[in-house]
This record gives sequence, structure tokens and C-alpha cells, in this order.
Amino acid sequence: MTLDQKRQKLISDYTAAVNKKVQNGKITQDKANELIKNYTDKVNKWDGTGFPPGMKGMFMGFKNFNGGAYKRFENALDKAVKDNKITESQKQDILNYFKGNKDKSGSTSSTTTQSNS
Repeated sequence: MTLDQKRQKLISDYTAAVNKKVQNGKITQDKANELIKNYTDKVNKWDGTGFPPGMKGMFMGFKNFNGGAYKRFENALDKAVKDNKITESQKQDILNYFKGNKDKSGSTSSTTTQSNS
């Protein structure tokens, strides 16, 4: 996927999620329009490195990331790689990020060394 395609996918997915909140009566259409505009601006400024806008904060809630949840998340990332939504390198960056957050939160985790892959 090109950077422009990634941007369009992020904006499209976000817009759909926000519009669903409008349909469910959770937010107003005016608020949805504001959220979509702000998110679109952020995504269009994103250079393609690191987490896309909005993604880093979304994953910060995994402080109690136990083995089962971690495995399900890892499986979802595997599917994203298989579907060419992210690269294997991006998957590893995400997993390493969570392992780092897990250690900072005081949970136990095994020490890993970088592989030669």
C-alpha cells in the first residue's frame, strides 16, 4: 500500500466509525464533522513513520495485557500482515512497543533479544 492509500484507508475507517456513533445517537453530526476534519488533517500530515495518528493512544489501554489477549492481538497483527495492511516490520515494532509498555507498567515479562530476521 502506498502512503496515500494508507491515509485514505485510515480516514475511511475513522469516518465509518464516527458515523456509526452518530447513527447510535452517541454524538451529534456537528461533532462528527469536527472529529473527522481534525483526524483527516492529522492523517494528511502523517509522513508514514511510526504509529498513524490516533493509533498510539488507542493501544495505551493495554496495561493488563495478559497472555491470552496478547496472543489474540498478535494473531490480528499476523492477519494484517497477510492482508498487506501492515508490514512484518511494522508488526514487530508494534509488538516491541507493547512489550516495552508492559515492562513500564510493572507487569512481568520475559526479556527478549533482537533476532536476525
